[in-house]
Amino acid sequence: MPTCPVADFVLSWRACVVPLKVRRLLDPINTVEAGRMRGIVWVYYQDITDTALIKGNITLTDASMSWDKNRLRHLTGKASARKYDDPVNIQLAGTLNDIAIDALKVNLREPLKHQHFTFALKTHGFPASDSFSLGKKASVRMTGAGQWPNLAGNLAFNTQEINLFNHHLISKRGPITGTCTMKAGFSPQTRIEIPDLAVNLNPNVLHSQISLRGNQANIKVDGKVDLANLQAAGEDTLIPRDGNIIGALNITADKDVHMTGTLDFRQAGFTYKDKPLTIAGLVTFEQRQDHE
Repeated sequence: MPTCPVADFVLSWRACVVPLKVRRLLDPINTVEAGRMRGIVWVYYQDITDTALIKGNITLTDASMSWDKNRLRHLTGKASARKYDDPVNIQLAGTLNDIAIDALKVNLREPLKHQHFTFALKTHGFPASDSFSLGKKASVRMTGAGQWPNLAGNLAFNTQEINLFNHHLISKRGPITGTCTMKAGFSPQTRIEIPDLAVNLNPNVLHSQISLRGNQANIKVDGKVDLANLQAAGEDTLIPRDGNIIGALNITADKDVHMTGTLDFRQAGFTYKDKPLTIAGLVTFEQRQDHE
C-alpha cells in the first residue's frame, strides 16, 4: 500500500468526506509540518444526517503537526478497526508539547457518537517549571477511562531526581515516587485536577493539590522534609546537609507567580558556595497587595 504526506491526506479528508461528524474529526489540526501515512478508511452512512460508522487502518510515520493549541512532534503509530462495530485501537509514540510519549494505547468505542475510551500512557520526564519538575529519565504512567473530551484515572511516577524551585535533589534512600488520582478535560480549554499527589521522598511524604486551567495554575504543597536524606544533583550551589523544613505553601501562576504560606526552618543546615549555612525560624509568604 503506497504512502502519502500527512498534509495531503488531511486536505483530501476535508474535501471528500461528507458526514459532518466524520469530517470534523480532523478539524483540530491547524498545521501539518511533516510526516507520511498509509492506510484505508471506510465510512458507512444511510444519509448525511445519520450517525456514520467507520472502519479501516492508518499508519503514521514521523508526523509533526499542531492539534488545536498543542504541538505534536515525531508521531509514529497506528489506528485500526476491523469491522464497523469494532472499537478503534490506537497506538502512538512521539512528543506532545514538552512531554515525551513513550507509548499511548487507546481503545475508543463509538468514535463518531459517544466516544467512550480507555487508555494507558507511559512517558518519561515531566513539563519543566521553576517550581517543580521531574528528572529527564523519570518514568510516568497513567491509566484510566473517559468520554471525550474528559477523562479520569490514576498516575504514578518513579524518578531519581526532582527539581524544586530550580534546586535539583536526589533522595539518598532510593527512588522518589508519587501516586495520585486525577481528572482532566481538553475542551474548551485544558484543565487538570489532582486532589492529592503524594510524593514519597524516603521517608518523608509531601502532599500536593494541583489545579491547572488553561494557562492558570494553583498548587498547594504541605509536609516535612528531612534535609539529611537529600543530596544535591548537578552543580547546585545550595547543598542540603541536616535539620528539617516543615511547610505549607500555596502557589498560583498566570502571567506572574505568587506564593503564600509558611516555611518553618528547624535548624536547617546547608552548604552554600562551600560555606556552612544554618537557618532557623518561621518564614511567612503573604499575598502582595497592589496600591494605587
